[in-house]
Amino acid sequence: MRVSYSFAVRDQNRLVYQRDEDFVASLPSELRGPMQRWYDRFQLSLDDCIASFESLHGRLYNKRRVKVQLAPANLHWCSDKALRQLSDTSRKYGVPLHMHLLVTAYQKEYARRRRGGTAVEYIGRFDLLGRQMTFGHGVWLNERDIDRLAKTGTCVCHNCSSNFSAAFRCCGAERIGSERGQHSNRYGRGWHQRRPRYAAGDAVGVAHSSRARDGGRRADGDASIPDGDHGRRQNHRV
Repeated sequence: MRVSYSFAVRDQNRLVYQRDEDFVASLPSELRGPMQRWYDRFQLSLDDCIASFESLHGRLYNKRRVKVQLAPANLHWCSDKALRQLSDTSRKYGVPLHMHLLVTAYQKEYARRRRGGTAVEYIGRFDLLGRQMTFGHGVWLNERDIDRLAKTGTCVCHNCSSNFSAAFRCCGAERIGSERGQHSNRYGRGWHQRRPRYAAGDAVGVAHSSRARDGGRRADGDASIPDGDHGRRQNHRV
């Protein structure tokens, strides 16, 4: 059996799409203490994560069937410092990376608010695109993103069971798997077992699962939010 292991690195926005300290400050006073104590449990720093990788890699790099990778967990969970350090560490040790990306429409909107572009454009600033990177899910990739992934040789692993349960939607597999001019997308199918719930980090998922959302289109027309009724869709455009 072959094993590829990576520890998902998170150094911000651990519960919602907001800085941890800002979220705590936004709560009623009686909830701030318990919430802060919950955050205080996270003791592993970014440097600790890199050191853990280096230790495992040093012990296992010559094992034929065991590989240790790096894993920025997702764009909203990683600061710019984390993205840069993981990119540099990948090149230093010649190891691949695995990153969940664009599982939900909320993650697409987070990327837009973070810098005004797509998640793929943002990550490209840190030299993270290329044959060393595999993106999991990719539900909300647009045509320009797909072209860029093809040109850089970046791989997309489509996790169908998770995509349907977390986002009620599949990535554009037929587009990702097709050739575009002289470039060909690297595309794979994965099986990510999960119960039917929203991905961790989607704070509005609770409201969504209550079927209380109206599924209205965003004012910019670029993305709409799936309605709360499983199987029914709004008219999505990416």
